[in-house]
Amino acid sequence: MVSDNQEIYTDIEKQIELRFRRRRNFAFHAVLFMAGVSAIQTVLSWPDGDGTPLVMILIWGTVFVLHGLHLLFYEAQERALQREIERERDWLHGEKRKNHPELRLAEDGELVEGYEDSSRNS
Repeated sequence: MVSDNQEIYTDIEKQIELRFRRRRNFAFHAVLFMAGVSAIQTVLSWPDGDGTPLVMILIWGTVFVLHGLHLLFYEAQERALQREIERERDWLHGEKRKNHPELRLAEDGELVEGYEDSSRNS
């Protein structure tokens, strides 16, 4: 049982580490992109500069945007997967959120906890 908990913890830790590594890599790419664009702008400002560095900026910018979109869609997919796993787990255990009696709407429109006592109405 303890080893199962340790395995679950290790799996979760790896998922979180991967998520943060991807974000860190994107942030590093952003810093490199800004530094690279600044350096290329400096080269373009020289009197004998041609348009080649501008093409490099456009290609690199496209790669940077694609990197960001990949990260965005990857994280959205992970969130959707986790939601679906939770939904399936709840379904397998016979739990549905809407069937939980924690909150209900009282006659005056206020949210209250628990079931309404039918014995109070008698």
